[in-house]
Amino acid sequence: MQHVSNDRSHSSHALLKWAALACLVTLQVLVGVLYKVSQTGFSYTYSTYSALAMAEAVKFGISASMRVRQQRSGIKASHHEATTARSKLSASQRILALALMYFVNNQVTFALYLRADPASINMLKSGSSILTALLWSVCMGRLISIPHWAFIVLQVTGLFMTQYDSCKDALLLAQPVYAAIAGSVLITAASGVWNESQLKTLPLGLHEQNMVLYAGGFTLNLLGHAFRKAADPDGFPGFFQGYGALSVGVVLVNACFGVTVTAVYKYADAVMKTLASAVTTVVMMVASAAFFGLRPTATNVAGCITVVIAVALYSTTPQNAKHVTVLDVKKKRIANSNDLPV
Repeated sequence: MQHVSNDRSHSSHALLKWAALACLVTLQVLVGVLYKVSQTGFSYTYSTYSALAMAEAVKFGISASMRVRQQRSGIKASHHEATTARSKLSASQRILALALMYFVNNQVTFALYLRADPASINMLKSGSSILTALLWSVCMGRLISIPHWAFIVLQVTGLFMTQYDSCKDALLLAQPVYAAIAGSVLITAASGVWNESQLKTLPLGLHEQNMVLYAGGFTLNLLGHAFRKAADPDGFPGFFQGYGALSVGVVLVNACFGVTVTAVYKYADAVMKTLASAVTTVVMMVASAAFFGLRPTATNVAGCITVVIAVALYSTTPQNAKHVTVLDVKKKRIANSNDLPV
């Protein structure tokens, strides 16, 4: 009976993992399309700061309502009930630092969509899977098996093939764009690993962490909009100015995107999130070929097939190695401290 129960638990976790991944891919495709079609010329008709501020406000409301529902049902917000107010304040400060990283990365992403196509941006950002794995291995002590390393390298190789123009023997984008994407990739990898670590070790519940994160994001974007408006009072749009159906879609998709990313970190891992970007790139390339006149070369098609195979192999191959990570040590220390009398 215990074996059957464990199998059911494993199947349920795997189902949640794949569901979160599917939702993330869908939202990433929508983000790429909406960011592109909501532009007018070489700019956005609305304030990207206000769009993200409203998205953060929606996410905060969702997390707050879920926290209230959790309290009413009598479920503990965290396993770390013995923690002090000081430790929770320290945890909140770390979460706010993470909010700052997301704030910078989100604005860089808006700027990139003015200069590159969605498929190329997602392709290059998917390269953060290698950085994510390296950060987990070096900083957090997580052992990445040799087969999984091979799948990550295979994925990045396939992504390069989708970006390579074999007719011109050159890459598709200008060097400054690649430099900006490289910076965004670094922030994405670092914030992803840090976010997953905090979700599983900080003395705050999931919804409490999200409330702090989204409140910080709202404040930063509100300040960003205020500074930009003060610097250019006539040219920069007002907080609610320039919004239409497409730009409202940007707000809603960003709101749903943040909640879905949290689910991926909770039920999968940060590397799985970056692999979702690879699938998104393939979907965008196929959609562009079908509806937007893109003519993919044999190299591009081979790259797409390589990416799909790499994602499937990484997701279905178990980690056989048994090891203790930094997260395991932190969890054990927290559990031991909670056993002490207060």
